[in-house]
Amino acid sequence: MENPMNADAPQNAALRAFSTWAVIVGMTISGFASMALIIKLLWTKPEVYERLIITNVRGVVGIPLAAASAFCIILLLEARAGRIEFEAVGFKFRGASAPAIIWIFAFLAVVVGIRLLWGDI
Repeated sequence: MENPMNADAPQNAALRAFSTWAVIVGMTISGFASMALIIKLLWTKPEVYERLIITNVRGVVGIPLAAASAFCIILLLEARAGRIEFEAVGFKFRGASAPAIIWIFAFLAVVVGIRLLWGDI
């Protein structure tokens, strides 16, 4: 008898596909909303745009792009290799914890890269 909690069951695969697309669509909508806000600030209050966007571009643009880049890395890994499992220093990460840990590492790597390469403004 098949285990109903099996991650390879067709309903679980459909749920994973749906949730992946739901996150992608949500991130896209959020990105467009952010761009609309930036454009509105640019035309209506250029001094706020100057202070917020230009002087803090790493925080306003860089951090969200780092999060999206880390998410794309996870999606790429899962698409190429299937379910992700991660083992390090006595810890085993399986299920949802493995992609979460790898996302954190990828996010931190991109943020540290932004900090090191961009330097102080």
